[in-house]
Amino acid sequence: MPAYYKPFADLAIQGAFVDITVTEVETDMILAEFPKQPGLKKYLTDLFIGFCVTKPQVTYANLQGDFGERYVPGYTRVGKRAIDLFDVIFPDNATTT
Repeated sequence: MPAYYKPFADLAIQGAFVDITVTEVETDMILAEFPKQPGLKKYLTDLFIGFCVTKPQVTYANLQGDFGERYVPGYTRVGKRAIDLFDVIFPDNATTT
């Protein structure tokens, strides 16, 4: 990855998705104006874990589920993933035509 893409990756990790057509100079200006905030990672981690605990049904098909699998005892997406639905629709013993 080119060095000037790193800020985009950093922003994407924080949930801010940007168009990669922004120049390196523009990126530097944006990052100077809006630096990373201390504590943001902990805040977002706690927020996502909270959703996994209190509203797990909204976390199965997005990145929040990764936090549930890592940090919430007993949390699982097994049986709720797209691949699980695929297996129900197309069981191994089904015949194809």
